[in-house]
Amino acid sequence: MKPEERVEAYIRDWHKCWLKQGNGSPPTPTMMMNMAFLIQWETAIAEIGVVHWIDSSGNSSGISIPPEHDPEVEKVVTVAVNGDAAKVETKRKDDSFYKIH
Repeated sequence: MKPEERVEAYIRDWHKCWLKQGNGSPPTPTMMMNMAFLIQWETAIAEIGVVHWIDSSGNSSGISIPPEHDPEVEKVVTVAVNGDAAKVETKRKDDSFYKIH
């Protein structure tokens, strides 16, 4: 799998996990204040990190509204490969900041 494909898969899986936490809908602020919800989220998102990253450095465990990752608005903009390492930058349509994976 190419580095950009790995990041795109991570973004898709992260967003699916986010929706799953809200039972198919975006989580609400009330849900996100519940400690059991937060523990469940941390467990679920850690599992995604294990699938996609060698270590936890690429994993994003923050939960927010709107979601931190969304395949509809976050796209890969640059890819740099150096030996066994890669840096993939993504950008959201509604944000001026880049994310590095």
